[in-house]
Amino acid sequence: MHPLKTIINILFVSLALLYLQSCTNESNSTVTDAGTVPGISVSSSSVSMLKGDDGNIVLFGGTEPYSVEQISPSSVVTAQISGRELTVHAETEGSASITVKDASTPARTVTVSVSVQPYFTTATAGSLSFTSNRGDLSMNGIARYGNAPPDSGSGVIALRDFGSILIVAYTVLSPTSIDVVMIELVSNTSDYTGTFQYPASGKRVTVSYYPNNDPTDSSYLEKGYFLASSATAAIQSVTATSIKGTFAGNGYYAAYSVPNISQAIQLTNGQFTAPVYTTGTIEDAPLAKDHRRLVRNILFQRKNQPGIDG
Repeated sequence: MHPLKTIINILFVSLALLYLQSCTNESNSTVTDAGTVPGISVSSSSVSMLKGDDGNIVLFGGTEPYSVEQISPSSVVTAQISGRELTVHAETEGSASITVKDASTPARTVTVSVSVQPYFTTATAGSLSFTSNRGDLSMNGIARYGNAPPDSGSGVIALRDFGSILIVAYTVLSPTSIDVVMIELVSNTSDYTGTFQYPASGKRVTVSYYPNNDPTDSSYLEKGYFLASSATAAIQSVTATSIKGTFAGNGYYAAYSVPNISQAIQLTNGQFTAPVYTTGTIEDAPLAKDHRRLVRNILFQRKNQPGIDG
């Protein structure tokens, strides 16, 4: 799997567990005094995926255990259930529906629609820019983000899932050189306006910048600048179709999770306007999986190496 495809999958387990707990509380509270059980609900009834992706959708309500009743057509996706998670694997491009039933008599059902696409894109262009001591950057265009890396042009897109928005911007400089910027916004509420910071426990932002890396090298996302000292993002507006904001911060270069604090970066005047593409599924292989893993490892190194301060 190409690394650019690896980062396009979606969300992380901790958010799924938090959502699952909230769903447990919700389903418990909706049982009526007469003892009737509500129907089955899902975290998302319509999802978009790329071929090869695995997506986890949370089930709640009804009577456990749940089971997959029907997949139509079965050639597009496969599905299995473990507890309250419906795991979907995208086999090939196309559309499919998955019907899940509970253990009640008669059984209650819910249907999830899945669209497996060659790439994620939007009808409008986005833009992203910043200034820094490591050079200024400006990107704009309609992003085509999918199984294969982009081979030309620039693009900006915001991929939204449960609990997270990831803004991805790129410029292809040559077949062996690409600039990539990723800004991830994680909120502990459904509100994505206002200020996100790093470090933070509520609304958190993480920013990474991969300049002039070779996309044919499977490890090119292991080398870049991370705003791991401090970062802030101010979201001015967010709708179902667009997000606009500013960002800034300080950090340093890291390669293979090892920080090099002598290569510091001070990023200012960052701004973005990005069209939003909602995938609608909690993914087992997150869109920002590599981004989160790298930042987590770098922060661990930062905490354990003398001379690296926040």
